Amino acid sequence: MAWTWFVLSGASAVVDWTATWFSNRKVMYIAKPATVIFLIIATFTNTRWQGEMLFYGIGLVFCLLGDILLMMRARFFILGLASFLVGQTWYMAALNQTPLPSNPLAYAGGLLLVLAAILPVGFIYKKIRSRNGPRHLSIAVIFYGLIEALFLVSASLTLYKDTWLPAHARLMTLGAALFVVSDIVLGIDRFDRPIAHGRTVVHVTYHLGQMIIAAAAIQHSLA
Repeated sequence: MAWTWFVLSGASAVVDWTATWFSNRKVMYIAKPATVIFLIIATFTNTRWQGEMLFYGIGLVFCLLGDILLMMRARFFILGLASFLVGQTWYMAALNQTPLPSNPLAYAGGLLLVLAAILPVGFIYKKIRSRNGPRHLSIAVIFYGLIEALFLVSASLTLYKDTWLPAHARLMTLGAALFVVSDIVLGIDRFDRPIAHGRTVVHVTYHLGQMIIAAAAIQHSLA
């Protein structure tokens, strides 16, 4: 596995985290999307997007679009949310190319993960409604939360699939969990109360999640 583009992605991410910490928007507007662009190149150069890697590649492209939209004016927030939703749907498509596991523990754990992901979304929904936020926004947040929960469960099910090496499955699950944590922090910071350096926390967890997902997907594909 060639790591050059991952190194560039990591370096760009560090620049972005530093920029968000010091509220340097000009640098952030370049470094944040650049981080995902390097990941897109990394997945392509390592796998040529063969097989299920095409789904991961398309998912990354939609996540890149989401990154760009969320950096624009507030009215583009829903479009950004929709882009990430589509991106995670493509990730789920990649993760569910093989049959579901038969181990009941997989689904017991999946149920716990759904609750862990959905409960904060319910809290964010109530905050939006209590502030008389647009109804379409609150509905979009709930729908996004459901899709994200399913994405997290799909990632966790790889732990019980014979087609996945345990190390790769653990990486995929960790990456998906970090992605979810990033969105929960974003929701609380935006709709409940500002979190100290909340944007930095969102970017760090998001970028680490995306890098780990990409690395797990590539290693699984090459294996």
